[in-house]
Amino acid sequence: MEMVLWCLINYKPTRDSDTRLTINIWNKFFPEYVTWRDDRPYICLYDLFNVPRGSDIVRKRAKVQNNKKKPDEERYLPISPEVRKARRIKEEDCRVNKGQVN
Repeated sequence: MEMVLWCLINYKPTRDSDTRLTINIWNKFFPEYVTWRDDRPYICLYDLFNVPRGSDIVRKRAKVQNNKKKPDEERYLPISPEVRKARRIKEEDCRVNKGQVN
């Protein structure tokens, strides 16, 4: 859960994309399994046994963002209105501060 929170807090685009969140977790916390070629990260299929599964990361992200007991600023909600709509997060669940969603 800490890895998911770290990415949601420090890299806001991960709030909108589960794929981006997964890639960022692998790059940040499991760099020994990531190989870079032509400025792109790659991971060997067999190394998928050594990194967190994408579905587990998505589940933890959803748990953080769907926790209505916490204030919005601690839920790290999606930035994009399209993503909020797709994930069925109501606009009123997001606090707007200076024109940006927290």
